[in-house]
Amino acid sequence: MHKERPILFSAPMVRALLNGSKTQTRRIVKIKGLDFVGCGQVNNDPCCWGFEDGNTGMHWALASGPGVDQVFRGPYGKPGDHLWVRETWAYCAHAMAAKREEDGPFVYAADGIPINRLCERWRPSIHMFRWASRITLEVTAVRVERLQDISEADALAEGLTEDKEDNFFYSLEGRYREVTARWVYERLWESINGPNSWAANPWVWVVEFKKLTP
Repeated sequence: MHKERPILFSAPMVRALLNGSKTQTRRIVKIKGLDFVGCGQVNNDPCCWGFEDGNTGMHWALASGPGVDQVFRGPYGKPGDHLWVRETWAYCAHAMAAKREEDGPFVYAADGIPINRLCERWRPSIHMFRWASRITLEVTAVRVERLQDISEADALAEGLTEDKEDNFFYSLEGRYREVTARWVYERLWESINGPNSWAANPWVWVVEFKKLTP
């Protein structure tokens, strides 16, 4: 029997989920509240790797270093489990006629600015209830790897698109460089996680999934 867990996505990533271009997500491996950003700070590489228990199908990671020697279960489940998406949302004006809150309807920031919202502000994704979620994902694979190990195909699976019209940019070093999906993902990662977060090359959970039909 599958388990369900919530997962947060930004508005651009929600749109990529809806159009079917996003089938992977990467999340930093954390142990006891510690971000494993640059495992070399804890111990010489490699200090973290993933494996699967063939008997249970559960996915795990192992970390080792000064004060850290722990096997722990992945927070995103195993193949067959479900992830319900939390996104920025609000009640629609028509919700005033609903008998129960969970009867909705709802509006979502990822769809653009709606008209006649019931509340005066958007509700943060972290405060979304299960019954307000419109997207459910089924986990198809889970693994642990270093962030910079992402391939071009995997970067595209993160919901990015290739720029067919202008596929080069002029670098500060005075050279032209090809714009790849992997390069775009690097910029996206740093916009979310801060400067130098890509260079830190953290260990990440790689979760692959498919969107279920509502």
